[in-house]
Amino acid sequence: IITPVPYPAANAGPDNTICFGQSAQLNASGGSIYSWSPTAFLTAANIPNPVSVNPTNNVRYIVTVRDVLGCPKPVKDTMILIVATIIADAGPRDTSVVIDQPLQLGASGGINYSWTPTTWLNDPSISNPISFPQNDIEYVVRVSNNVGCFDTDSIRVRVFKVKPGLFVPN
Repeated sequence: IITPVPYPAANAGPDNTICFGQSAQLNASGGSIYSWSPTAFLTAANIPNPVSVNPTNNVRYIVTVRDVLGCPKPVKDTMILIVATIIADAGPRDTSVVIDQPLQLGASGGINYSWTPTTWLNDPSISNPISFPQNDIEYVVRVSNNVGCFDTDSIRVRVFKVKPGLFVPN
């Protein structure tokens, strides 16, 4: 009687997305002996569940799985670890406006936006709200993506309390 031993059922786990500066738990299954490559950022390369510590870029991890049920039969599977980076940009660092004149703010870098303080803003949850500032103010925008990664940036607004028209600095 001959009983064939099947190949291991290698599974590197699902692809995953993390925020820049975070770590990710990898989880392989299907065999007895594991070997991950590349070994960059991994706490260990020969266990089924290493941690990828603070990867700086996307990484395509390949796990080679073997078993101990006969001849070594390596089987590979791949998982992609995507590192999402958010860089908030609220526009120029400083700007100025004459009192009672509108100022269009403009942020970029993500999908979701939240401006604080909300004072004098028409809609603090969009990338380009309009402000009618009455005093000097610094706005901070929190920019995020659908994964939950975020970054902040700010813009200082100086308000000149003169009537609109020709303004000649001294």
